[in-house]
Formats: sequence, C-alpha cells, structure tokens
Amino acid sequence: MSFLLISVMLFGLVHPISKVILQQGIPLSYFCILFVGIRLFFQIALFLFKKTKWKFTREVFLLLLLLGGTGACLQYFEFKGIDNGLEPAIVTFIVFSYPIWILLYSVIFSKSKLSRLEIGQSLMTVGGIFLISQVNLTGIKLFSATMLFPIVASLAIAVWIVVSAKLRQKGVGAFELSLFYDLFSILVLALVCSSSLVEERIIFMTWSQSSKHILSIILYALIAGFLPNILFYMGVRKLPLHSTGLIMALEPLFSTLYSILIWKMTFGIYFIIGAVCILVGSFPKEIFSQALLARIISQLSMSNISTNFINKYKKGNIL
Repeated sequence: MSFLLISVMLFGLVHPISKVILQQGIPLSYFCILFVGIRLFFQIALFLFKKTKWKFTREVFLLLLLLGGTGACLQYFEFKGIDNGLEPAIVTFIVFSYPIWILLYSVIFSKSKLSRLEIGQSLMTVGGIFLISQVNLTGIKLFSATMLFPIVASLAIAVWIVVSAKLRQKGVGAFELSLFYDLFSILVLALVCSSSLVEERIIFMTWSQSSKHILSIILYALIAGFLPNILFYMGVRKLPLHSTGLIMALEPLFSTLYSILIWKMTFGIYFIIGAVCILVGSFPKEIFSQALLARIISQLSMSNISTNFINKYKKGNIL
C-alpha cells in the first residue's frame, strides 16, 4: 500500500506538467510517443540485468496486448483533452470517475450484487462529473466533444486496473508488467498516429531544437511516468480492486494541489462540489470499516514506508 501511495503522488504530476510541455508547441502525437518511449527506454536498459521468473503463455500475451491497447487509449485521450483546452484538474477528476466502470465490470462479469451504498456512490460520481464539467442543462448540448476525451480515458483506466491486477495474480513481475505495458502501448500509438507523425514532422523538428524542451520531457517521463508505473505495479499485487481504487482516488487531490501551485488556478463552487462528489464516489465501501481505516493510517507513516521497502529489498521482492 505504501508503494501505491507514492505512485499516486507522482501520478498527480501527469496532467499539470503535461500542460506545461504541450504549451511549448510539441504536437500531441509526438508528445504521447515520447512520453511512453522514454519510459520504455529506461525499462529496457534495466531489463537486461533482470531475470524473468514468469511463464509467457498465450493468455498472458493476450492480456498484455489488451493492456497495451488500453494504455495507448489512456495516454492519447487524457492528453487530448488538455491539448484542446481543458484544465488539468478537470481532466484528472473526470478520468477518475473510473470506479463506475469497475462497478459495471463487477456486475456484468463477476455477477456481483450492488448494495445501496455502491448505487449511491455511482450516482454521486455521475453528478460530480456534471458539476465539474459545469454542464449547461438548459442548452441543447450537454457535453462537448472535448469533454468526451477524459470520459473515454476513464473507461481505459478502469480496464487498465482490472487487467493489471489479473496479470500480477498470474505472477507477472511489476517491472515486466510496466515494460510490456509501455512496449505494446507505443506500438499501438505509432500505428494509430502514423499519419499525424508524418504531417507534424516539421513542427516537431522545430520544437526539438531546444535542449530545454528535450530535457523537460525526459525528466517528465521519468518522474511522472517510469517511477510511478513501477511503484503502482509493485503495490497492486495483493490489494483487492476496491482498495486499489481507494488509494488511486487520491490522485485528483494531488493533481489539483499541483495545478494550484504551478498554474495559480482558482476553482468555483461547482468544481469544489463536483470534486467532492467524485472523491466520495471513488471511495470503496471498505473505507467505512474502522479496521481498514486504522491499517491505512499506519501504512502511510514514513517509517513504515522505509521499513517495508528495506524488508522487500532484502527478500528480493522489490520488482
């Protein structure tokens, strides 16, 4: 759980910093390719020194392929919203309405029965999306096309969490999972964005002439991509989906904090109420268990984080 918390804090940088880099003039297709590609480079470099202990079966391959396609969809649509003018904090909160999709997955595929609490949380999340998007109910159009981009990304992140948990249960290591996630993601991105890469080549060449631009996206991919990805896969292995959703629901808070610090953003009453609705809707029902709450508080102490890391390192279970 400690690793998952740190990953969420780093993931919170994704949207606020992406706006900084996109405003430098880099085309969206090149931005997505570089963000995933640089992460992949770091992982391939480390992969050469690590032994693989899991079996590469047909089922695992298909799940990894699904994970990569989901990753490509997530990367493109969440950044597409920002590139089209949406504020980073708004994109983050809409993307994190994904518990609705996880809940539907549980009902359709796991045949789970919904409790009143889960139904109430789902309704709160939907209401939060309307409020945070500042939807004009008196108008003809409830959602603009731009607003649909983060909604599609929220569906992608739900699939990402479910598939990642399945692969970890099958023994795929955190490092290998992150590596193949980026590998399949960049292949799908390159295929889908091939025409854009050709058309926007000159714009990218102009952007890449600045060493400051190159350094900024390398650091961004390392701090907001490579490190949190590894920590996420390390932390998700033994946690149930709902508990994972609880910790991941904290990302919008960090993203909003970073947006305030970096962009000096201010938010209206609709945003605040909508954000609270989405956060409460993201909390799994287990949060109301006092035993779980006490365990989370104890896990969040820095002494426990360092102790858990050292113990796992000694046992060789870090990755």
